[in-house]
Amino acid sequence: MRYSLSSFCAPCQKSFTSYSQHLPIAVLPQGNISLQTLNDLVDQGQVPTSFFFDDTGTVWQPVSSLNEEPGVILSCRTDNFSPPTVIPVISECYSTPDLPNEIWIRIFAEVSTDFHQWLTPLRISLVCRHWRRPDIAHSTPQLWTSICADVPYVKRSGRWTSWRIFEIVWWYLHLSKHKALDVKVDLLGYDGDFEFERTVEMVTEHSARWRSADIRVAPSSLMYFKGVARRLPLLESLWVDVSEEAYRDNWKRFKGFRHSPKLVSHSPGGISPRQCIVPWKQLKTVILRDFFDCLYDDLRDSKTLDHLILSPECEFETGFGSVTTLRASTLTLQSFPRLVASFLEGFRFPFLTSLNLSVPDAEYARPFPTDSLLRLLQQSQCEIQHLVLKRVHILCEDMINVLRATPTLMSLVIHEPASTYSQTHCITNEFLRYLTMCTVLPKLKTLELVWNYDAYEDCIISMVESRIMKSSAYEGVQLEGIVLGRRNGVDLELPTIERMNGLRKCGLHVSLW
Repeated sequence: MRYSLSSFCAPCQKSFTSYSQHLPIAVLPQGNISLQTLNDLVDQGQVPTSFFFDDTGTVWQPVSSLNEEPGVILSCRTDNFSPPTVIPVISECYSTPDLPNEIWIRIFAEVSTDFHQWLTPLRISLVCRHWRRPDIAHSTPQLWTSICADVPYVKRSGRWTSWRIFEIVWWYLHLSKHKALDVKVDLLGYDGDFEFERTVEMVTEHSARWRSADIRVAPSSLMYFKGVARRLPLLESLWVDVSEEAYRDNWKRFKGFRHSPKLVSHSPGGISPRQCIVPWKQLKTVILRDFFDCLYDDLRDSKTLDHLILSPECEFETGFGSVTTLRASTLTLQSFPRLVASFLEGFRFPFLTSLNLSVPDAEYARPFPTDSLLRLLQQSQCEIQHLVLKRVHILCEDMINVLRATPTLMSLVIHEPASTYSQTHCITNEFLRYLTMCTVLPKLKTLELVWNYDAYEDCIISMVESRIMKSSAYEGVQLEGIVLGRRNGVDLELPTIERMNGLRKCGLHVSLW
């Protein structure tokens, strides 16, 4: 569950209302402070609020964007300034349980919200001041999951404080030492702010620590990434989005990504594979957001490609000339039906085992091109084991034809579209009667159904009970888990829930969506 910033702290349930209670940077006391005092405060877990550079050195300034913050404080020379040599130890407090770092990261990730991302360029928990203690925030950099320097988002928030972004990123890069970084830099809409430019260059200087990078720029901003290291030993995921086609004289800016031995996921957008050099032969996941002719060769020749994703914004054109065979075992189609049809005509997937279909939300979406999908399954001669359909407009008859073409399914997920204008319903009584037959999907182990109209819940539970009894009688594969639910926040009927509880007693894992 996600908690509002003005309600409760997720870990300890304390109420809070002040933004300043949730800033990870502590506030220094008023007055002039010596450098030794500063170091002592840092050792105690206290971190200065903000600074910027001028001709005379480093000057500490008040946080003017938040009314709750008092003014501060200090001037010092940059040559005398250095990060603390001793990392503060986490103080034990009564509401802080001794949890593994993985659990801490999960807690901090769950209680963060994109709406309050402007508070800090580092994605950390929005929790009460008891949990955002500086010693916790700064001596445990694992809890800071990523650096996000997002020009459009910060500008939309109305709190454009680039000097604060530079300060927080500077402290984190030094205190986290050699920890891996998840970086997002969005320079679309950048208008020449000097401090933001320095922040990007500083993050780029630490590119050897990048574990994932999400870079969104205009061609004119590619120069800020000239400091990318020649070798990126930790980089696993790379997302590059150029607002318009990059100029030929700029493509060398991204040449350093070629030496990334751990890179397994790549998403190019607005820039061709010849301009963004990556080790295609080792990629396992590719997200298509633009399609260039040279992509055919890279995808076809790849022997490690495992997951291919067609994103909603990918404008795929028809008329390939020949069909391309790919080795991917998982295919995810997230685009509109008209684009999916063109894509399916150009590829074959003989090793495909998982197929995920989802359609962007639209009030009057077109029916899904079932004919193209059936042709793909038939000509690929693959054995699909996992099928997911979310918000896909498909008729009951067409869905039955898809199941006939995928008799080896082990898991099936169907979420009907949430739009009230949709007239294409898949989960009907006819469809449920078809699933009741024991010869249909004999290997099915998990089933998830979410419907959007007044379906007969009694028929759904009867179908599940029938499959369990018939599987036991014929010694076939038995259902192990089901997930049932209704769209638009409508609860299941009480008799349905009671029968689901009865299925739990039979050993079936039952969940409500």
